[in-house]
Amino acid sequence: MSLIENTTQSRLLRISNLFGVGATTTRTNFTVNLNRMTETNNIVRCVCKSVSFPNTGYNVISSGARQNNVFNYEIVADAVYTIVIDEGFYTTQELMTIISAAIEAQLKLIDAGATATMTLDPYDKKIILTVSGTEAVVLSPAPQSLNVNMGNTVLSGAILNSAYKFDSLRDLYGLKNVYVHSTTIAEGNLVDADVENHDILAEVPITVPFGSMVYYESQDDELDSINYSSVRNYDQITISLRDIDNNIIELAGGGETVVVCKLYYV
Repeated sequence: MSLIENTTQSRLLRISNLFGVGATTTRTNFTVNLNRMTETNNIVRCVCKSVSFPNTGYNVISSGARQNNVFNYEIVADAVYTIVIDEGFYTTQELMTIISAAIEAQLKLIDAGATATMTLDPYDKKIILTVSGTEAVVLSPAPQSLNVNMGNTVLSGAILNSAYKFDSLRDLYGLKNVYVHSTTIAEGNLVDADVENHDILAEVPITVPFGSMVYYESQDDELDSINYSSVRNYDQITISLRDIDNNIIELAGGGETVVVCKLYYV
């Protein structure tokens, strides 16, 4: 047993957005008041024991830093077009159907016999866009466009009037990692290769399908602990779920976010 464990008392603290204060409380950004609890005074160590929340993060997003709901293409000698996809969680097949139908409808205004289809290569699983008719199509994605998530990442554009295989595999997973952020508990707790400190209490990998519950549990109290150089009092704790770039993640629908911490106090 470590010296801290031998000289302190400990309690589990359950933090939930259902007890959040303030009009702006959400499942991914909330504050709880703890100023009437003696167990949250004189804290010398904290461990994030578990985190749970519903995996309802969309893979097509219509606003914010993760916006990616526009697919771009150009019909040569005609115009540049954008296909705007409603926010939601889509399968690859659903997106291929929506996008190819929109391109084909636009091509038919120029050539009634034109077609556009999207299929998956059976071996490398990249998307193939096949266009028939007299008009050529140019794909020229912006960095945050849906083109990139579909695997069309060549920013210089690709001209096609028959079949074109996208240059990359798809990234339509939606949430892959969620970082539990708290300045009060985990100030400067994580440093990464961008030489910045992040107030991250835990990194939660998303390994369940969309709509399922995410459950994370600490596997090692010693390795996951945050030890303070002097005692701390937790009067308020703000918890937020963020990406690695510090953007707050939006989750659709209802449900509860729960963070359980083990506190060691003197």
